[in-house]
Order: sequence, then structure tokens, then C-alpha cells
Amino acid sequence: MVRHINIILCTMLTLMGVSVQAQTVCDPADFVGSNLVTNGDFESGDVGFTTDIGYSWNASGAPGTCYSESGQYYVGTSPQDNVGGCQFQGSWGYTAYEGNNFMMIDGDEDPNSVTWGQTISGIETNTYYYFSVAVTSLSTGNLAQLKFEIDGVLQDTTLDAPATPGDWIVYNQIWYSGAVSGSITIEITDQRPGCGGCPDNNDYGLDAIIFEKGCPDDAFDEQPELGDDQTFCGTNGTITLDPGVTLDVDNTIYWSTGVNDDDETIDVTIPGTYYVCVNETGTCTKVDSITITDDYSVNIGNDTELCNPAEVTMDAGHSGIGVSYQWFLDDVAIAGATSKTYTANSSGEYKVLVEDDNCDDVADSINVTVKANQPDPSDIEFCIENNPDTTLTFSVTPAGTNYDWYDTESAVSILAGGSGTDSFTRSGITNDGDTLWVKDNTLTTYPNTGPTDLASTSPAWNYPKSRLGRTFDALTNLTILFVDVKTENYQGPCSGKCCGTTSDPFTVEALQSNNSIGEITTVTAACGTTTTIPLNFSISQGTGYKLVLEGTQSDIANGWFHTNTTENSLAGIDDVISYEDRNNSGMFFNWVIEAESACERVPVYATNDCFLPVEFAYINVKNVAGSNVISWGTAQELNNSHFEVLRSTDGRKFEVIGVVNGFGNSDELIQYQFEDNKSSNGIAYYRLRQVDYDGQFEFSDIVSITNSQSISVNAFPNPFNESINILVNAASDEPFNIEVFDVLGVKVYQGDIKANEELIIGNEFSAGVYLINIVSDSEKKVLKVVKK
Repeated sequence: MVRHINIILCTMLTLMGVSVQAQTVCDPADFVGSNLVTNGDFESGDVGFTTDIGYSWNASGAPGTCYSESGQYYVGTSPQDNVGGCQFQGSWGYTAYEGNNFMMIDGDEDPNSVTWGQTISGIETNTYYYFSVAVTSLSTGNLAQLKFEIDGVLQDTTLDAPATPGDWIVYNQIWYSGAVSGSITIEITDQRPGCGGCPDNNDYGLDAIIFEKGCPDDAFDEQPELGDDQTFCGTNGTITLDPGVTLDVDNTIYWSTGVNDDDETIDVTIPGTYYVCVNETGTCTKVDSITITDDYSVNIGNDTELCNPAEVTMDAGHSGIGVSYQWFLDDVAIAGATSKTYTANSSGEYKVLVEDDNCDDVADSINVTVKANQPDPSDIEFCIENNPDTTLTFSVTPAGTNYDWYDTESAVSILAGGSGTDSFTRSGITNDGDTLWVKDNTLTTYPNTGPTDLASTSPAWNYPKSRLGRTFDALTNLTILFVDVKTENYQGPCSGKCCGTTSDPFTVEALQSNNSIGEITTVTAACGTTTTIPLNFSISQGTGYKLVLEGTQSDIANGWFHTNTTENSLAGIDDVISYEDRNNSGMFFNWVIEAESACERVPVYATNDCFLPVEFAYINVKNVAGSNVISWGTAQELNNSHFEVLRSTDGRKFEVIGVVNGFGNSDELIQYQFEDNKSSNGIAYYRLRQVDYDGQFEFSDIVSITNSQSISVNAFPNPFNESINILVNAASDEPFNIEVFDVLGVKVYQGDIKANEELIIGNEFSAGVYLINIVSDSEKKVLKVVKK
């Protein structure tokens, strides 16, 4: 079955004030609709369609001969099917395109006869549909030529049956409904005239008939691809858009700019969302889009919990000439973390600051947490040049937990393990760094898992118990410690039944793929009550396990064990065990299992880093006579070239406002000061970038000060896909009025926003550019945002 693609109609798009030519485009990202044909695969037999063919071989018996004649058809698995003692097409043994059945036709003499037809309801206006069928030949003479007919109109596509009998060809016909709605008739007509009763003439088969919204799968063989969204930062103001397609005589290309049609690439110089459409004759138009912005965005992902995998690699995304990166952990710069990507293996808030010489600085952050009972590593920095025979202590938290330490991620041998092994000391490290791997080896006991022995549970009389049990998957290594069984005093003859104080012996066995992996024999249970059975079955991580009970006598297999026939869902344990969900829960209740952690081993890194950064003693800011004065001190300096003083109005985007020379090298307290006499009212954020002589740098903490009544507005992310967060920073809690306009000046949103509280809007906005006005009694802020 081909997949189904939705069609959309682009009519006079307006992007950044530029009118766009109306184009019919098919978006491969939209998969909607279902086949509107009834029994299009013929699996229900000779029903659901109409035909002009006079006789169906599905009727009882053959029409006078044991082979088909012109003007007859058959729905079945093969022309060799025996119908009334005869075969439809003699010795031909061809099979369906998909499934079991297909429609076989011995072609009529009438060149305009309807081979197959059906009424289709639910047609929508201004919508694209495609009509599809698989065609095969059942003979070699005078091959079939068919056509689609839709709503009384014969379509252009000719369905030529393949030259090789038994081969299948799939044909598609695109149809646009326009003003038509409701019900229509679709038909497949036979256009090949007969030859006066010739045998093996115009014999063919049909299968997989489809009529539904969208475009056929093969309409996207030449899908244009404009690539990821881009920014003008660092491009000198021009970006070349290339969809990566090569046009031929059957293709036409259109750009949403309304000009440059038939150009395989275009240059753009203003921000906006651009579309390219490629039309292929006889199929469907294809489209791709790209958003170009003045600035860039950084998105390092969503908040993450570490378990499997045990670390996460974050990517700042933006790159180019003059772009630099600094990663932070809990607002403290990570020494040496100045690459586009950073791998985190421990908990905390991770942030990246991206600085572009051609654009504003942009930051993004996520919170990384560690799954409960998972070790949280404390990575190490050391300098091998100063101590070539290094002894390092690798450690994790929480302390006091049992951990196993390994040389590698897959090593079998344990370096150390047991109680209180939250650290491991390795001596003689002479290479450039090292990594150890650690895993929580604490065993956790989980009581009362699996089905519970409910009060309403009753014995399943005369229900065979042999090999009856509970199927489960082990999501980690575990041990089944105990299970409960419950018996019932038998009310009839006592031969082999539980009618005394103790049952006859039985066996509890663990299986995987029907192979025994553990067995407890000669087990007995107290009659009429619940008995806990110790098992201690060791189960390795895997699937297809089953716990079963089997009697030792033939008559013990009936009637005296409780089962729960009403419990449909079972209490599995995330990352530990999952049970098959079925009505009959077997005879085992209240499982007690012991399991080790299901999380992967965690890397603990030791990084060789001989760069000794400046040690900041303090940094603060205060207002003196209308100017903001930033003061800081260093307790130690090594190769310190200078400090760059950076200012921000939102705590995210900083700009350099001054430079202060460093002392160079010092192990004493050195104090510095910088006066910012151009700061505005409102909140101002400051930080320092300390730069070494070799260009390496680190950041200080961020400090802030609020002066009088002023506001700053932050909108993120920008551009956005679904919604955007608006934050007004102000000294008071007064509300502000917010208005949003599209590029045509139409107001699309109005409301109030509270100071220092985020407002989320934009879900209902269509893609495009918007202006956001934030208004108070004394100020007005205007932001430009883009929805993709």
C-alpha cells in the first residue's frame, strides 16, 4: 500500500510584505486521509463494485466451458482456482499484487466498457485526490489499455498492461475536486477493442484500488530541499537558496518571491519565509520552505534525565566565522568548554553562550537530572605537566551507596565494588586524561509486584493447570524471591485433590522460550489458604520468560488453584519488569523480586587541563551619582591579558562596553573598577570576560542592579515553532498592555502581561513575522518575532 500525502493550496501568500504567486503545493510532512474505496483489495470477494462485464465466475459453475471467454471476470487467488470443476484462464497461475485476492478479466469486445466502478462519498471542495490501481497481464496477446474515469470525465493517463504476464504496474491519477463535493463515481474503463473471440486476448488483472486525498508516494522522488533555517549573520547580507533539484522538460520551478521562475537558485537579501515549488507533469507539485532571519537562535534541546543513555551531547547549532562558545554549569563557566558541542554526564543546569562578531550574543540552557539511585559523577581536572605521575580519586554521589567500578564501558572485571565504594583511587596516570565507568550495584527489593490475590478471586474448576502461568520480560537482571499460590478445599471425591491440610506435590518452573532456567520440585501448599513459595530464580535481562506451575499427577491438574480472571492490567516496574497483559493472571500472586539498577554504566572523566584560570575573589555593582560602578577583585592571576566588561538588559544577550587591562601574573589580591555612565533606567546585568595572552577566556558570575522605573522585554525562542514566551522585567509588579500585529498591520492579539511573569502566546498564529508592542504609562517596547 502506498502512503498518503495531504494537498494544500497556497493562495497569495504574503511574506514580509511580498506578494506570492498562487501555487498548488503538496506538503510531504502531512499524512492524512484513508482509502475511500470499499474492498479495493478484493479480500472480501466479488462484492462492493459495479462492472459492465456480463458474467462472474464466482457464480455457481462455469458458463458452458471449462475456460473463460470474452466478457467474463473472476475474483479469487489465481486463474487456476477450481470453480465448478473448471479453471478461469487455463494454465496461467498468476497471483495478487498484495494480499490474496485480485480481479481477473477476460476482456470484452466493447472498447468503452466499465471494468470496475464505485460511488465515492465524502468528497471535499478544493481538495486533491489520487486514483491508483495495480494492473497485470494474464495473456500475451492484444495487451489491455485502460483509463481512469472520475465524475464522468475520462482522464488522460493510459494504463498499459505489462508485456510480461504476471508482472504488476501501479498507475496514479491526480484529481482536483474544485467546486465538486458530496458523491462522485469513479471507474476503470477498457479501451482495447477485441479481436472477434480470439483466445488470450486483452486478458488482465486489477488489484490495490485506491481513491483518497493526497499524492501518491512516487510524487516525491525529486523533493526539493532548501536545508535548515538560516540567519544573515556573517553572510554580508546575501544568502543563495538552492533546492538541489535538476529541472528537465517536464519540470517547472516557482519561487515564492513571484519572480525568478525557472531559476534553479535565487539570492535573497531580506528576512522572511521562502517557498520553492517544483511541478512534475502528470504527478504532484512538491514544496519546501526555509526561514531566513536577521539574527540566529540557539536550542540545545529539552530537559533530560540521565539513565539510558548515561550522558547527553548538546549542540549549540549556530556556527560560522567569528563565532565562539562558552558552556556553563550552574552559571559557572566550564574551563575549556569552548566548542560547539558539550557532553554532560552529571546533573545541573547547562547553558551555552554563543557569541557572533556579526550578530548579538545568544544563550540557551537545559536542566539535566540523574535518575534516582543513579550515580552522579564528579569529574576531575588535573595538570599532568605539573605532576607526570598522577594519583587521582574518581568519585560519585550520593556517598555510601554500593557501586562497581570498571576500566571501560564493557569491561567484565570489576576494579572495586561493594559497600561504600562511592570513590576509587588510581595511581600512576601518565596519559592525557582517563575515564572510569561506574554502576550502582545496590539490589532493590520490590514486594507485591504482578497480579494481586484479590478477595473476589475464585478457583478455576476443571481448568488445566499444566504449563499455565505468567509471561513477563526482565528489563534488568533480577531474582524472583517469592510468589504466593492459593488453593481451595475440594468439595468432591478426594482422590489426588486438595481436600486435607496439604496439597499433593507440584512443580514451579521458570522458562525462557520454553527452555527451563530454574525449577522447584515437590512443592506443597496448605489447602484452602495462601502459601508463600520461596524460589530464588535468577533471571537475566531479556524477554520471553514464563513462570509456570505443573502438577505431578494427572488428576492434580484440575480445579484447586486460584486464578484471577478479572485483572486486565498488572503492576510492572519501570526499567525492572513488565508482565503480559491478559485477562487470566495465572496462579502466582504478590511476586517479590530483587533487582539491580537498569541504568547503564556512567562515565567519570578525568581531564588533563593545565590552564589555570584567574581566580575571582568577588564582583559587585552599585550606583554612584547616576552611574553603575562595577568592582571586582582577583585572588590569583596567570597570563591575564585583560577583562572585557559586558552589559545586558535581559541577562541573556550581553555586549562589550569597556576593556580593563589585567595585572598579568599574581598570587595576591588585585582590585579593579569600571564606571558605566551610559546605563539606562531599569535592570542592568553585568559580567566579565577574562582573556589570557593566548586568547583563552573565562566568564565571571553575573551581577545586576535595578535603577528607577524602566522595563526590558525578552521574547524567546525567536524564531519559534509553536508558542513564544514573553517576559517583561520591571522593578514594580504593575501590569502592562501587550499588542501583537502581523506584517499587514492586523492586530492578532491583545491582553495584559504582568511584570516579571512569563506570558505564553502564539499557538494560534500562522507562520510569518509579527511586531509585539509592550506599553506602560511611561514607556513602550517593540519587538519583532518570527513564527516558522
